[in-house]
Amino acid sequence: MEEIEKAGNSQLARELEVALPIELSREEQLRLVREYCSSQFVSKGMCADFNIHDTGSGNPHAHILLTMRPMDEQGKWLPKSKKEYVLDENGERIRLASGRYKTRKVDLVDWNSHDNAEVWRKAWADLANSFLEQSNRPERIDHRSYERQGIEQIPTVHIGVAASQMEKKGIVTERGELNRSIKAANRMLREIRAQIGKLKEWLSEIFKAKEEKFAPCMNADKILFIPDLLSYFCTGKMFTEYTVASTSQMLNATTRDWDKPLLEKLGINTDMLLPLVQPGTEIGKLLPEIAEELGVEPMPVIAVAGHDTAAAIAAVPASDEHFAYLSSGTWSLMGIETEKPILTEESCAKNYTNEGGIEGTTRFLKNITGMWLLEQSRKCWSKEGRNYDYAQIEAMATQEKDFPSYIDPDDPRFANPENMDAEIKKCCKERGMAVPENDAQMISCIYHSLANKYREVITSLQGMASFTIDKLHVIGGGSVNKFMSQLTADTIGMPVIAGPSEGTAIGNAMIQAQAVGLYKNRWEMRKAVAEAIGTKVYTPNK
Repeated sequence: MEEIEKAGNSQLARELEVALPIELSREEQLRLVREYCSSQFVSKGMCADFNIHDTGSGNPHAHILLTMRPMDEQGKWLPKSKKEYVLDENGERIRLASGRYKTRKVDLVDWNSHDNAEVWRKAWADLANSFLEQSNRPERIDHRSYERQGIEQIPTVHIGVAASQMEKKGIVTERGELNRSIKAANRMLREIRAQIGKLKEWLSEIFKAKEEKFAPCMNADKILFIPDLLSYFCTGKMFTEYTVASTSQMLNATTRDWDKPLLEKLGINTDMLLPLVQPGTEIGKLLPEIAEELGVEPMPVIAVAGHDTAAAIAAVPASDEHFAYLSSGTWSLMGIETEKPILTEESCAKNYTNEGGIEGTTRFLKNITGMWLLEQSRKCWSKEGRNYDYAQIEAMATQEKDFPSYIDPDDPRFANPENMDAEIKKCCKERGMAVPENDAQMISCIYHSLANKYREVITSLQGMASFTIDKLHVIGGGSVNKFMSQLTADTIGMPVIAGPSEGTAIGNAMIQAQAVGLYKNRWEMRKAVAEAIGTKVYTPNK
């Protein structure tokens, strides 16, 4: 292979790694891998070599090495692509200024296509499930991510051979401990979701009763926000957590307390309001009956940042105040952390909000329509039989990275259109811009539109901030999007630090750690997050 690949950057081979079902015997595992290689690769002209690794750690897997170019029956390597002349509208070759004719590369095989990844993953799952069925095993493999399956669950991490061996000997490892924590958290999440389902049913009945002027609704004694209700279920104590209350428009941003004069003018009974507590406050002990059911001691219950964005900002791995943050997901929130609220005519006119943060800080931020545009477009494409995972979407955006059109993501027309794809195309046409002709161009249009919006907002933030903003921390699910992170850095003209993706969960964990004395302040928390969680820095290319 090295003899024919002359270019210094040539890719000689591709490696795939597949997890082997532990329910199958070694003989069945071997047959499974052979059949998979034969049907997916050898049948298409590739040479395939595989090795099975099994150290007894419960993680048997196979490494599959594939060639990048075809071979004929005589064992001669064949070309991966060819050059062909580019013709004009009359079918004539186009001559360049150099005197040469214009050519283009045409791939002779599609083995490097990003679409193959999804095909190969599904093929492995289907074949493995067939083997499991033949062995009368009930277990099944799903090639889709938890997110695509609609499963809200935190994935465990790959523990590795060394750590696995240590764990088998009774030695506690960091990765082993992390996986145990994740599994415990997933069990709790399942229980919480079940309780939330029951709560939704109860709320539905309450709203129905209110419409019918049901007496208990008309004579409610206290107001509890959902996070506070969960805390009440755990402790029997009633309170209101500050960060979630700050999003209700019932607080005075300056005093950081209930705005009772305003509420009384609105006819709201302020006797229903509960005392405010700051995140990190011990609010009580776990009720004995709950502790007994869980098999634990009645441990302290800490009030965390009840609002998800407040918790996520607590996990921003910043070393100083000179940062803006972007909580990136279905919706985006961009802002800065300030010691005092920014209450000006400009902030009001531009629809910025002053919300509560940890340690008495203010989250001065603006809501931005985020990946909602993409998710709604994906629904349209899915109905037409075109389904893309996030890796494919990122590759498609890279393919059309220079598509020139963009929209205003916050335009009300994109709030909930019947067809997002059609609405964006209509908007581009109305503005006299190039209309996306395929899904890749649409993805590029959305990503560039979001990046332009981020630049607009961060420029506005700088104009109102009392300090210089020299970096943007991106947290949440959007932080794993490499293309978007680099595009944002290029567009705003400052470094983008991506991660952590699970900011809300990490932030709440750190608030509890601070409450028990592990950290003195938010800066020590953030330093710990930066050291423990891998982040990636994207510097502007222009």
